[in-house]
Amino acid sequence: MAIQNPESVFRVPARLCMSPNNLATAYPHGGVALGVIAQIAFKPNALYVDITAEEFGGTLVDRIYAGEEPVLSCTLRGWDSDAINAILPNTSLAIRSDGRVSKDRKIRYEPDVAGLKYPGYLMSGVSFKLLVSPIASEFHPGVLFYNVAPAWDADAELVFKDGNEMVLKIDFACLPDITGRCYNIGKLIDLVL
Repeated sequence: MAIQNPESVFRVPARLCMSPNNLATAYPHGGVALGVIAQIAFKPNALYVDITAEEFGGTLVDRIYAGEEPVLSCTLRGWDSDAINAILPNTSLAIRSDGRVSKDRKIRYEPDVAGLKYPGYLMSGVSFKLLVSPIASEFHPGVLFYNVAPAWDADAELVFKDGNEMVLKIDFACLPDITGRCYNIGKLIDLVL
């Protein structure tokens, strides 16, 4: 058993990076920075099946590991066009009233419009590699997801009210990549793209 050391307890401030291609370079590691993110939480959602024995009165005697359904949840603070375009299923460049095209993205839900994601669309079609990049990467671990499918969080809501920050709650479902990899957790220097 390890000797308890309060110095081993730490907070890990981090940022999100889409499609990193070189972990040896500074953030965003050759990829795309995904806005101001808060409340980053990784949930492995490990699945187990309990084995009980009738001869012991239905007592738990073992447990079978049945895989994981990993998800990364976070909150996007602010209106970041790169993040909105990468994360949400239906976005487009905004056309202003004077006919000029804005550099900002807008969120759309028009299921019958050609070119938009329709109900039933497989989100694996827009999946990408995602890195939770710790700010102090020489001390803190990061998480590399090899293939994530982004989506609105099931409880997402946009609150338009004075005194409240307008945030977008997002979930990234972790899917296996073509080699079967889902995620790796460790210091960036130890992770392999």
